[in-house]
Order: sequence, then C-alpha cells, then structure tokens
Amino acid sequence: MKLKEVSKEGLAFLGSILIQLYQIISNQTLDLWSKILGGLAFLIIVGVVMYSPNGKGEEK
Repeated sequence: MKLKEVSKEGLAFLGSILIQLYQIISNQTLDLWSKILGGLAFLIIVGVVMYSPNGKGEEK
C-alpha cells in the first residue's frame, strides 16, 4: 500500500511542477527559453515515470 501513497505524492508533486511551468510559460511569449523548459519538464516526467518503483519500466 505504501507504493500507492508514494505514487499519489509523486503525481501531486509533478502536477505542481506542471502548473508552475504552465504559469511561467503563459506569462511570456513562446520563446526559446519556454521551449527549453517544456522539453526539460517532459524529460524529467518521462524519467520519473520510467524509473519510479511502481513504473511499468521496472516490471518484466
């Protein structure tokens, strides 16, 4: 049951990051920096999902 709690906390944490990034990007024009931030956020989320203990990437 602890894995579910951790995943909920992780999703909430990722959600807050996405909201902050969205607010930052929406407050300025889509320039190079906002595109870089979006790409980094996507890579971080993909990495967290793939390497999380309850991620599908760990199961075989």
